[in-house]
Amino acid sequence: MRVAFGTDLMLDPARSARQSAMLARTAGPAGGALAALKIATSGNAELFREAGPRDPYQNPTPADVAAHGRVPHLARLGVIAEGAWADLLLVDGDPTRDLGLLADPGAHLKVIVKDGRIWKNTLP
Repeated sequence: MRVAFGTDLMLDPARSARQSAMLARTAGPAGGALAALKIATSGNAELFREAGPRDPYQNPTPADVAAHGRVPHLARLGVIAEGAWADLLLVDGDPTRDLGLLADPGAHLKVIVKDGRIWKNTLP
């Protein structure tokens, strides 16, 4: 059985650290930190694609159509490639071995890139 990771906490920025802590706790049941990271990233993207027209990232709104002049292919998820929707995190440590690093994003996330914009950069 394939599973995905998600919470309603991401709708409340003040509780985003709690979401990260919840992800860290999935390492055991998922079979390790790397497996948990795959479930929360490319695994989620694969399940969205299988949803077909119910995939919220592929179901354009009338505003999307008006903005593009056609029905756009809105998202490529789960990959790092030109034109894909990807958020990137630079972690101080190895989250594939210790997912607990993500439970304290203030201390361990050195760079955060979302929607092509750098939101945090504490590198020298």
